[in-house]
Amino acid sequence: MLRWHFDNCHVVNPSKNRKSSIETKQKISQGLKGKSKGWQLTPESRQRQKESVSNALQGKNKIRIQCPHCHKIGGKPAMTRFHMNNCKERFKCE
Repeated sequence: MLRWHFDNCHVVNPSKNRKSSIETKQKISQGLKGKSKGWQLTPESRQRQKESVSNALQGKNKIRIQCPHCHKIGGKPAMTRFHMNNCKERFKCE
């Protein structure tokens, strides 16, 4: 049994090299016309989504933390991700 890709790479997928005829392309085009884009939001629904998220987050306190080395204050996710282990003051103390 061949396990790795490079053992099987001599096998060519014949459907990849097949070209579609103009008639087939036109049928596909007609079939796709008028269908929704799925993931794309209309401007109205995008605005409704912004408003609902804004209303949901309004009045909620964000968690703030302080660096024990330089006493800088910031949001918890950003401070723990970017600042705490990279603080210049931390390296001066060590």
